[in-house]
Amino acid sequence: MTYCQTCLVTNAHVVEGAAAITVVPAGSNRERPARFVGVSTCDDLAVIKVDDRGNLSFYLCYITSQAAYGCGVFVDSQYTSLVEPTPSNLFYPADFNTLMMSAIGSRITFVINGTEVAAFDDSSVSRGIPGVYAEGFSDVPGQASFDNVAIEVAP
Repeated sequence: MTYCQTCLVTNAHVVEGAAAITVVPAGSNRERPARFVGVSTCDDLAVIKVDDRGNLSFYLCYITSQAAYGCGVFVDSQYTSLVEPTPSNLFYPADFNTLMMSAIGSRITFVINGTEVAAFDDSSVSRGIPGVYAEGFSDVPGQASFDNVAIEVAP
């Protein structure tokens, strides 16, 4: 048995001969491309896989090389700031820092070096995969280094 989180089963006659397939998920008005995975014409069944690449939804809390922090949310790759960039002396831009972000239910908290700097409720994203994000800017030289990375998923 194969598990596919973004696969759908439909009737083969519905998609038969289609040059392209698009899907509009429930609760959305945005079309997403899909492709054939398999078809059984005798059972009139087709499996299609929705391509969600580029339609990212996640929370992001960050620190900058200018000694500021902030938080936001991406929903279908559209960013909304939830905590505007805030100057802080709680961390060291040129050194290792301890950062912790937690999302329990709709409550998101961000902790820098043991001090909670942001806490808010938002239900834009209900599930996701934990990760680490680093981005460089061409006008600000710098690097990101990670040491002792731990990602925990609550039961």
